[in-house]
Amino acid sequence: GWIAEHKRLRPLLHGGTPWRLPVVDGRGGHGVVAADRRHALFAVVREGRQPTRQPPPVPFPGLDPEAVYRVRAPGPQRLVLHKATAAQLALLGDGIVAGGAALMHVGMTLPELQPETALLLELQSPSGG
Repeated sequence: GWIAEHKRLRPLLHGGTPWRLPVVDGRGGHGVVAADRRHALFAVVREGRQPTRQPPPVPFPGLDPEAVYRVRAPGPQRLVLHKATAAQLALLGDGIVAGGAALMHVGMTLPELQPETALLLELQSPSGG
């Protein structure tokens, strides 16, 4: 499954603009955004121990503030999530729809991750990628 996902995402991975997510509460990451800003892929990584409180929302830089994105967890991801809400678990299915400006400036509250695990998120505007 991951080989097929890589082939599908190869143009984005090799042709997009790289971005880094700030490290907050032991959680950071990196990603790539397409030149037209309609398609992005981010890896949110839990580097250290689990925080004692809900981590803050994760902002996704480089998106089009005017676009609407479907955010989902692509591929055959098997995650160990803590305290995930039904809305957060939707990331593993059809995804969640959110505006680019909100995703960039407010961010998205993500499920808590086990230490040393990652969540891969694909953000795609219906007219893009």
